[in-house]
Amino acid sequence: MRRLPVFTALMLSGIVGCADSVTAPQRQPTLAVVPAPAASPVVNVPGTTRRTLTIDGETREFFVHVGRTATANEPVPVVFFLHGSGGTGLEYRNISRWREKADTMGFIAVFPSALTYCFRSDENNDGDTEDLVDLHVTTQWTQGVLGDSLHPVCAPKDYLLLTDAQRRRSLHRFQDDTVFVDAMLADVKANYLVDTKRVYLAGFSNGAEMSSRLLVERSHVFAAIAIHAGSMRVAPAPLGARRVPLLRSVGNRDDRSFSTLPNGTMPIFPGAVNFAFMQDRFLVPYLQQGLLANTPDYGLMIWNGRKVGRWVYDDGLVGNTNPFVFLLVERNTHSYPNGVNHVITMADRVWPFLAAYRLP
Repeated sequence: MRRLPVFTALMLSGIVGCADSVTAPQRQPTLAVVPAPAASPVVNVPGTTRRTLTIDGETREFFVHVGRTATANEPVPVVFFLHGSGGTGLEYRNISRWREKADTMGFIAVFPSALTYCFRSDENNDGDTEDLVDLHVTTQWTQGVLGDSLHPVCAPKDYLLLTDAQRRRSLHRFQDDTVFVDAMLADVKANYLVDTKRVYLAGFSNGAEMSSRLLVERSHVFAAIAIHAGSMRVAPAPLGARRVPLLRSVGNRDDRSFSTLPNGTMPIFPGAVNFAFMQDRFLVPYLQQGLLANTPDYGLMIWNGRKVGRWVYDDGLVGNTNPFVFLLVERNTHSYPNGVNHVITMADRVWPFLAAYRLP
């Protein structure tokens, strides 16, 4: 009988022996080991520092960039940026332009890295997740659907299809990333001078989906949120929860959303938001979360020579005043606009929106 390679055999026996804790979603929060605060008096020193936390035995990393113009001895705002699938915190520290915005505006930008997961999803839309194309090994935030029946984490047999490097990266417990966010925030507050009323969140694609989950589940933490692409994967919050000001943008050539349209392009005009697929994917879940009426004011802007449709929803249903702004960005594909992959730098446009709000 053909024998399995030693590493594969040991790996599979480990999975089988602890399938509940390794391959099954762990929904209960786990305690994070948060480093002690700095021994010396806390000051904001410009530059980037890689920091780590231990959560459920797994080392998690995030990069904290103190802006060049941040005040050393006074609290400053913080922006957390969540990357998309396959990305890392270091990558988006380098390409998102939020580091540069922190330098010019004097705040702290935080760039965490998601864990790598082996999971399946119906990539070819054939009604199952059993095809090879449905198998993914990539960094992924636990945005609310990872690990469910439509996006299951890999079964033991799936690991036989992976390379040794893929197995090493993805063989760990399922983690609830809200725990990671809570631990990062505690660490940043302990080691930097932070204005806790002005903590903001931005995200792209899968990071936007995780940001949407935090919009619901951490509304008391973030003064305002801005997301690009992605969608909401959790149910809206109960009636009594705080409603967060939100800016949501998407490119009108995003192939994840508009590939079936002529030329893969969503036209920018006042009635664009009235299509059913636009309502279902981009608007209604956020209006429900924001407790806002579906009665927008429309305006057309020109940013760096590109049209940007803007729909503002600010008619609160229960006296609430949190706005929801939806932007459709001309000639942007499924990428975070940074002035290189697109003429618009989203960080420059988003920061004024975020900075206008603070927690009560």
